[in-house]
Amino acid sequence: MKQSMQAILVALLPVFVAAGPGINPNPKANFDPTTSRGTFGPFVPAQRAAASATGGPTGPIDERTKQAMQLAMSNWQTDTGIVSAFQNAGPNSMSAQEFKGIADGAFKAEVDELSHKAVLDKVIGKDPRVSIANLTLTNGAFQSVVDNLQIMSKQGTTRINLIDTINQVRCVQILPSIDTYMLVAAEYIGQNVQQRRAVRPNACEDILAAASGNGTAFPNVPGTPNGSPPGRGDGQISGVPDACMSGVGSGMSINPPPITLTVIH
Repeated sequence: MKQSMQAILVALLPVFVAAGPGINPNPKANFDPTTSRGTFGPFVPAQRAAASATGGPTGPIDERTKQAMQLAMSNWQTDTGIVSAFQNAGPNSMSAQEFKGIADGAFKAEVDELSHKAVLDKVIGKDPRVSIANLTLTNGAFQSVVDNLQIMSKQGTTRINLIDTINQVRCVQILPSIDTYMLVAAEYIGQNVQQRRAVRPNACEDILAAASGNGTAFPNVPGTPNGSPPGRGDGQISGVPDACMSGVGSGMSINPPPITLTVIH
């Protein structure tokens, strides 16, 4: 099942995400994905929330907002699966044109993730756990993934080394931060929520094992070595009901669940 789902995602990568031609989300005017050698760290994961993060919403959340939050969680998970599918497939032998095509699909999916983050930020952005996740995602790490995917979509396999660069920062900083958004959103949605977690590429298993003794390599969010509750950073969070019912199993496989889109009138 894992391999067949990965094959489906890889086949759909070039067309899965609709994005305008010439999209270039890097705000730096001198960034050129056709010539850049890559965007690199180090990127320091956040350990403390911003002073303004005084807590999430205190009043009831209306059903319309809850539905929007659930949809954002599901779509964000799907986008992480698209990127992780490329991270798994990219190192394998393929034509230069195919490599560029699936890299472009992954790039557009990564950019699309920002729209789902924005939906959740509006509601839970001041929760201290989300604040730490946000500070980590905005420390340059997420932008580096966007940049490096776009670079590979333009330059092809000559920049295949950037796959490992992406995995190193994505597995320990970005994906646990996305998990945090989904975990906190699920808490506020409450009853009947569908738990979601970010989909990991296969490389995360070894990367997380190597980083397990260095808690500061991760943001201080639930499910990481120094987080509360602690964990490996693989998407499994102790004490959270149905934490792995998101279809990512141990947090390492690509097998996202069917997504039900609710139309809000």
